[in-house]
Amino acid sequence: MIRSFLSSLFQYLYKLLFSSKYENFLKSLENPKDTQLNTLEDILEIYNHSPISKDCKVKTLEDFKALPIRDYNEMESEIKNNLLYPRPFTKFEKTSGSSGKNKMIPYPESLLRSFRNLFIIWSIDILKNIKFKTLVFYFSISPQFKESSDDGAMSTDREYLGAFLSTIGHSFFVEIPNLERVKNSLEFKMLLSLHLISNRKLEIISIWSPSFMTELWSFILENQDEISRALSKGQYESWSFTPIQLNEFSPKNCFPSLKFISTWGSQNAIYHYDKLKTIFKDITIQKKGLLATEAPITIPIFEAKGFTPLLNEVFMEFRTKEGQVFNLWEIKEGEVYEIIISQKGGLYRYCLKDLIIVTHFYKKTPCIDFYGRRDALSDLVGEKLHELDIRDAFKGTSAQFAIPDQRDSRYIIISEEILTQAELQRIEKRLRENYHYNNARELDQLKPLKSISIQNGEKKLSEYMENIRGIKKGDQKLGQLLYRESDGKLLAALSL
Repeated sequence: MIRSFLSSLFQYLYKLLFSSKYENFLKSLENPKDTQLNTLEDILEIYNHSPISKDCKVKTLEDFKALPIRDYNEMESEIKNNLLYPRPFTKFEKTSGSSGKNKMIPYPESLLRSFRNLFIIWSIDILKNIKFKTLVFYFSISPQFKESSDDGAMSTDREYLGAFLSTIGHSFFVEIPNLERVKNSLEFKMLLSLHLISNRKLEIISIWSPSFMTELWSFILENQDEISRALSKGQYESWSFTPIQLNEFSPKNCFPSLKFISTWGSQNAIYHYDKLKTIFKDITIQKKGLLATEAPITIPIFEAKGFTPLLNEVFMEFRTKEGQVFNLWEIKEGEVYEIIISQKGGLYRYCLKDLIIVTHFYKKTPCIDFYGRRDALSDLVGEKLHELDIRDAFKGTSAQFAIPDQRDSRYIIISEEILTQAELQRIEKRLRENYHYNNARELDQLKPLKSISIQNGEKKLSEYMENIRGIKKGDQKLGQLLYRESDGKLLAALSL
């Protein structure tokens, strides 16, 4: 009763405090051009006070468009030498995505404020559309198993929220105490399972990758006896939590109050997103918008039925495959573009290498969704096979992912069961629509596709990426074409 009263009071005060920010954001969607130009003014104010602008100030949109479009590698030295922001950076966040080397992205207060504003707008929209009794929630980016954090990296997920939001929401968080003592993923999954299950008032789970939750649920089912014993004691090693008796392990019994899950759900994450929906059938599961380490880009809005750009925090440009660059207010429904961002943390005309598709319009603003990676390309012998080719070829089959095999000059198709000959032929036919792939097959540069059955292949792949490649589970965005894994090491690991 007390928890319910405190939750109702908190929600009332939270809406009172932040609803105007939410309403102003919705209003800005009526005039995307003016909003974006105002955002650019704020960004140019930062740019013009940074060392990089010493000899050349940027005042207009035309001046800004004269700046080069660059990626991280081209900006790296300027980031390390503090040339892109008026003050030295003290916080960084390391990208740990499924491609390329790690990058340290500066996180000054102005960029953190953009993330917090996204969180406020998003959370108000949720509160307006779902009724919560306790508001108890688990919020995670991903665990970090390391001895120390002396590299300036963000130390906890709550740093994204800032001191004020963390303080007022502290009593509603579910956290593993002394998380820094956890040194491996198995211990983390055991502790997280125990803390989430023992908290019977848990209503909200926010994670990045849906595989984080599907794998956690598999872990819970595989370790029922040990979890049940620990729950009864309220103790696991040196950690303690509320003891409970749990006789049946089902989603409803383990998470009786759960109402809402937020997670990735576009393109590469669709498989696990759909799997999550089959596990939690009666729960509202909302897809997250496009959230890069470099910037918050879109927000899911219930009424919009899609993802609206955070146009009052990030200036966005969109490049066609022909190289034309358009502003947000100029892009067309149904078209695919590469997104270029300028944000309030010192990245200007920054190339994310992400492709987006314009799904529809809400108010007068285009809604955009993640479409794929521009550089997700495999090229063993000149076939130039893109992840989008694989995704289209796999439709209607049980294929899960493809691994290029450099040694045998072929593509290995992984699935739970061996693909039928008809499925392989269907995939091959679709891939041959790619001119370069078809040529490579005609010239026998590429051998025919090979199907391999691997039980729990998705789980093994995730473990390989974490343990061997060093990609945290919460950061894994594993596509259906593992284009960087052609050296045979992944195939060997999956076959163990």
